[in-house]
Amino acid sequence: MVMQTIIALLIGYAFGCIQAAYILSKMVGKMDIREHGSGNAGASNITAIMGWKYGFIVGLVDVLKGLFAVLVLKWIIPTALTWLISPVLWQLLDTFSQPSC
Repeated sequence: MVMQTIIALLIGYAFGCIQAAYILSKMVGKMDIREHGSGNAGASNITAIMGWKYGFIVGLVDVLKGLFAVLVLKWIIPTALTWLISPVLWQLLDTFSQPSC
């Protein structure tokens, strides 16, 4: 059970390290979003700087990262009870404590 929880946390953390706002701002806007607006690499700052369409994309990608983390854990450990919440919580923790990766 402890090993399953550790795996769940690591998977959630790994997916949380992917910064969709940073990647999108570099690809589309040719800028580092962390140097503009609030300095946060998130959907809110992307919306303020680049517009609601890009903010929506970043928000959607962030939600899908959480879903994908749960699905990957469920695939690796089908019987784990921690698959329901641990990866999503760890991803949220990582997302709100950027930069950490």
